[in-house]
Formats: sequence, C-alpha cells, structure tokens
Amino acid sequence: MVFEKRAVMKLLLMDPLWLQGFDDLAITSEDQFRIKLEYIHKNPVRWVLVIKCEDWPYSSCRFWEFGEVNPQLVRDFDWMEE
Repeated sequence: MVFEKRAVMKLLLMDPLWLQGFDDLAITSEDQFRIKLEYIHKNPVRWVLVIKCEDWPYSSCRFWEFGEVNPQLVRDFDWMEE
C-alpha cells in the first residue's frame, strides 16, 4: 500500500522513536483512558501516514469509534482502580 511506503520512509528519516524524558502514567479513570486513546489514534494522522485514524490498519479506532468487532479488544473498565 502507498501509506506503508510513506511510513517506512518517515521512520527511516526521523529522530529516535522514543522521546527523551518519557514518563509513564497510570490510567485510573475512563476519562483519562479515552484522552490517551484519542492521542494514540491520532498519531498516524499526525505523522501523515493516513488521512483518518480508522484508515491505519493497526489502530483500534474502528473498534472504539465505529463498533467494529475485534476479539482481542474489550470495553470492560473493571480493571481500573476505583
């Protein structure tokens, strides 16, 4: 696919994959989860690898936004600490 070639070219020309100063964050609420999920979904768009997040083949965007069935994903938030 065309976007795959562009993705490879971008990855070969860009700086290191992980930025300096990365801090981990424990997600403890559904709101916080959705904010981080939206950020992740928008990354391929931000890097101009696709036009819409749902076009990225490795994205969970179609599952979360359009209800696409994916047996690897669940919408259960019981794992979060209250």
